[in-house]
Amino acid sequence: MTLPPLIGMIILGMIGRNIHPYMDNYNDEWGTNIRKVCLVVILTRGGMALSFKGKGLTVLVLTFSPQLTEATTVAAVSKLVFGMPIYLCFAFGFVIGAVSPAVVIPSWMNLQDNGYGVDKAIPTTLIAATSFDNIIAITLFGIFSDLGFSKVAKNSSDPIQSIIINAYQLVAGLIIGLAVGSILGFIFK
Repeated sequence: MTLPPLIGMIILGMIGRNIHPYMDNYNDEWGTNIRKVCLVVILTRGGMALSFKGKGLTVLVLTFSPQLTEATTVAAVSKLVFGMPIYLCFAFGFVIGAVSPAVVIPSWMNLQDNGYGVDKAIPTTLIAATSFDNIIAITLFGIFSDLGFSKVAKNSSDPIQSIIINAYQLVAGLIIGLAVGSILGFIFK
């Protein structure tokens, strides 16, 4: 029986983090930055394999439908079971609903390399949906967690204003990121 390489990496990571004596000096800020770089590398690798012409509606449906359904279900259950504030319930829902690009993108690229579903562009469509799914999950998690932990949202007489401010900041970040990514993509092409 063979196990996927990701299982071995997870097990060795847990052992290394909990047993190795040098891990006491491990800087958490380094770990955060390393994870961000890994996410960028994985999404860039997936983005370079994309070619989903004519599949835009399919990508949108595969991005929004499962993400919003799962996040809303988790939010409703966490509200009923834990009695958490609704903003934190949705933040929790978008954390649970996020697809792991480290697992999904290499798997789909492996299937694409072996020729599975290439005629109908299934791997590239799912890679695109996974990438956009992460963008949606990260953005909406940011909005709802800011609202949940924000004193402005709790103490303000106008919580709608804080929602608009937080949404504006995150959308502005998305637009800037999309512009920079488009420029870099054009340069690298």
